[in-house]
Amino acid sequence: MAYLDIPIKKPRGYMSREYALKNSSFYVKLKFYLDWERIDDGEGGCSLLRDGAEIGRIIAGEAEDVAEWKTVYRKDAVPAILNVTEYLERCGTGETLRFRHRFCYRYTECGEERLITLTLDYGEADTYVQNQLRDSVLFVEYKTDPMYGALSHLQDKPIIVLGNSFIATSRIDYIYNEIAAKSGKSPVMDAQSRGYASISTYANDAALLKRIENGEWSAVFLCGFYGRDETSVGVIKNACNKSGTQLIIFPAHNESDAMLGVSTGPHPELLKINWKREIDLLIKEGRSKWDFCIDDAHSHSTELAGYVGAMMIWRAIWGEMPDATLTSGVIDQVWADSILGDYLESPTFELADPSKITFLE
Repeated sequence: MAYLDIPIKKPRGYMSREYALKNSSFYVKLKFYLDWERIDDGEGGCSLLRDGAEIGRIIAGEAEDVAEWKTVYRKDAVPAILNVTEYLERCGTGETLRFRHRFCYRYTECGEERLITLTLDYGEADTYVQNQLRDSVLFVEYKTDPMYGALSHLQDKPIIVLGNSFIATSRIDYIYNEIAAKSGKSPVMDAQSRGYASISTYANDAALLKRIENGEWSAVFLCGFYGRDETSVGVIKNACNKSGTQLIIFPAHNESDAMLGVSTGPHPELLKINWKREIDLLIKEGRSKWDFCIDDAHSHSTELAGYVGAMMIWRAIWGEMPDATLTSGVIDQVWADSILGDYLESPTFELADPSKITFLE
């Protein structure tokens, strides 16, 4: 559909709206003029109208007519987890010549590239609107993702968790391996839990890096983000790349969100399974902190916290919640079930009100 060239009129103000792809856990928050009306286009997208005339569209994926338009210029926002590109495009010649802006919002989720596209008539996009739609877009996680089967390619080889005493006290490896044994799965979890270890501890371990380079494990789950250390993340990532081993960020409960963000910021492509946040959300729902934390100087993780972490990794690799009943004595299964309750059936937390989000498909 051709967009009309409508002269810009002075807007009454601005509004922000949230858009998300169906089955995604993230939304983009875009700032528009109040004069723009949004309506469902009946095709899984959203039309933007002003005074009853269509001036743009927001859709899932690439614009269907992109081949008809030629790029006059493109401008990229600062690279981040959400990558934004603005295109000025033209179509036709002479009396049929038209211009438009196209904004592409790309991100990776569960190893897949996702794209939301906004096309907007040239006459609507003054400098302020362009800047808002390119450089000032908020990218927000509105629900947690159980990640069922997102790591199914890791089923053929053992995995390893690198951390410190929080790994040891949680006994996550013992719990995961008992689940695997009772479920008839052969790949196991190895763990290294050195006291007071951080990611730099493992980045400086030449013998361990060599084992990673040799492909001993299908994945490395990395804990220990206690300081700014993007360099160490890069070292371990490079070792993984040499063997096709997947590096996954897996923060323990006492780790710093700020340091986690700083250290992984240069590596936005790395997948994260947020063990720390899962425990925090379970506590926020009303469960006792001391079900998940030992009452000691560091509030080390309990076996129940380890059980939660093991389930997070299990469902990502095997595509389901584990149904094995644990009997080894590491954890009391009946007690664990009574504490976790509905979480065992629906391990998802809403972080924002989904009723305010427009979903695209």
